[in-house]
Amino acid sequence: MALVECKECKIRVADSAIQCPQCGALYPARSDAELREEIRKFVMYTVRISASGILGLGILTVGGIPMISTNERIVESLVRMGWYFVLAAAAGLLVGEVANHLYKRHKE
Repeated sequence: MALVECKECKIRVADSAIQCPQCGALYPARSDAELREEIRKFVMYTVRISASGILGLGILTVGGIPMISTNERIVESLVRMGWYFVLAAAAGLLVGEVANHLYKRHKE
């Protein structure tokens, strides 16, 4: 654990500190750019995990429902819903990746 200067009040704080004890700045050892990058990575991770879960649910719905039900109308409705899940997940992944690419390009 090293001591570094707080980005706000310049007192010495631990590099792992969450809040400066003097001025209350959050993550006093990290620059704003580092914090923004960490938040961006977290958001992209969350988008990818969520979209993957929705995609998996859609695939299970499309592939699994016809095997467990004999009512055609129910099967048709649920399969259609599964395809909507698949499309929504694909759109979410695409939008997330495009936003990530544009952010990185803008940063350069």
